[in-house]
Amino acid sequence: MKGDYTILDQPYRNAMTLVCGEFDRRGVEYAVIGGGAVQIQIVNAIEEPEKLTDLLRRTGDIDIVVDAPIEEMVLMFNELASEGRASNSIKGKPRVGNVSINYLVPGELKGVDHKLSLEESEYKRISGTQVHVETPEMI
Repeated sequence: MKGDYTILDQPYRNAMTLVCGEFDRRGVEYAVIGGGAVQIQIVNAIEEPEKLTDLLRRTGDIDIVVDAPIEEMVLMFNELASEGRASNSIKGKPRVGNVSINYLVPGELKGVDHKLSLEESEYKRISGTQVHVETPEMI
């Protein structure tokens, strides 16, 4: 999805850390995949990521594989929405600010084994928070 953000932009980082922090708090196994994972890996691999500002591809969403049923995800985002920290007006398409969160429950990931995506991931630091991200080999 083309959008306004890179991992260097505060609204995108805020959305990432909020959602991943909530998954961690609830004990939900997850991995950031797709363009967000690529950007996190790149930013964590270099010493001066701010120099990449004009080189990173902009996006408007965060893709996340989760090992949880759809009902648990709807409940989580409904709770975040009731606290004013997210919106969840469309099933499976919650938002944090202007950033869409695309969570993929078991059976929804196409082209790659769901469990493998979760197993082949690692923690990387974003804005002082560790988030679980697909490894470069899986991206």
